[in-house]
Amino acid sequence: MMDIIVCAGSNLFRMYVTYRFIRIFLEETKLSRVKEVACYLLFWIVNTTLYLLFQRVWINIVCNLVGIALLVRMYTKVWKENIFVTVSIYMANLLCDVFVSFLFIPYKDGNMYNQLYGTMGILFIFVSELITEKIVSERKNIDKNYPLSLTCIPLCSVLLVAILIYVKSISYVGVSIVSLGLLLINFLMFYFYNLLLKSLARTYEAELLQYKMNAYANQIDVMLENEDKIKILRHDMKHHINEMKLMIEQQEFSALQTYISDMEQFLGNSNKIVLSGNREVDSILNYMLQKAKEMQLNTTVKVAIPEDMKHSFDLNIIIGNLLQNAIDAAVETEEKFLGVELSLKNGILVLEVENSFLPERIRKDKHGNFLTTKKNSESHGIGLKSVKRMVEKYHGDMSINIKETHFCVKLMLYI
Repeated sequence: MMDIIVCAGSNLFRMYVTYRFIRIFLEETKLSRVKEVACYLLFWIVNTTLYLLFQRVWINIVCNLVGIALLVRMYTKVWKENIFVTVSIYMANLLCDVFVSFLFIPYKDGNMYNQLYGTMGILFIFVSELITEKIVSERKNIDKNYPLSLTCIPLCSVLLVAILIYVKSISYVGVSIVSLGLLLINFLMFYFYNLLLKSLARTYEAELLQYKMNAYANQIDVMLENEDKIKILRHDMKHHINEMKLMIEQQEFSALQTYISDMEQFLGNSNKIVLSGNREVDSILNYMLQKAKEMQLNTTVKVAIPEDMKHSFDLNIIIGNLLQNAIDAAVETEEKFLGVELSLKNGILVLEVENSFLPERIRKDKHGNFLTTKKNSESHGIGLKSVKRMVEKYHGDMSINIKETHFCVKLMLYI
């Protein structure tokens, strides 16, 4: 009876691993979550029942291949993708089962073996899934990937089960309960880790959205301020014209020049620092540079991009993150310097952000990567990853130079 319980429990965990394997390669299904879970449970019931009734290799192979293929079909209707994903998942299962059998079990077709070894097999499959997910995530430049050290959790579980099997003082029931408990711990550990990653991603997305909302609100304020000044000027235009005509008649050209300069200064907008014509880029730049101005930073800005430049959203992610980092660093210094240069020529976009900084604030990890000194290092880390991902997306290059008390980040993107 305990063998049946362990078999059902480990096979249920196998369904979870199968789901994770499929999601490495394919997007979310259009089916509701209830129907999706129901399909996995149906496959689990059929697969477990057929195995317990017959214990035949060919039945197990057919059942797994057909079942996995039907599950994959929920996510894609392309038969080439279906075959590739189905075969990949089944081969991972097969190789891990064969590995465990080779080490521990003198397997004979038609005989039911100790199901604790099946638990070890599924944990090895879980390890292979984690490694595959790590490799694919890095190649796709996806933020959601796991530290490879997390594979130690299922590997340690395998080792613990193997030790318990050979400890004679512990009953088979006790070892079985511990094995099922380890499967549950592995599931809960990675389930909550996924929730944490999603929570961090949502937090970062909310910050990005807040940036855009603030930037657009700032741009609207700028436009309203300009409109108010134009209305005032239009209302007083007759007076201004008469005043200037009088100065011309009296040949007071110096006073006329001063008068015109005063009008220009009146029409000028203290909040409008950048006017490239590209509304989205102007919005984020004006918003961030206005923040720099409020913090009394000395700013220099050079922007030369076309009005109809594509990929403005991706560029805003980069600008928002880099300028926020630069402002935070520069505000701590006496020089309080921030420089921004942005240009597009021959399909190459060049962005250079330079700021003053305190050298003692620089920290690096063992790989030479710069580390944040901010309190919210988790969300800040996601922001830096987003910049790197955008650079890689456009096959660009990112360089960091330190010149005494100046920190300079230069990006080249091919768009």
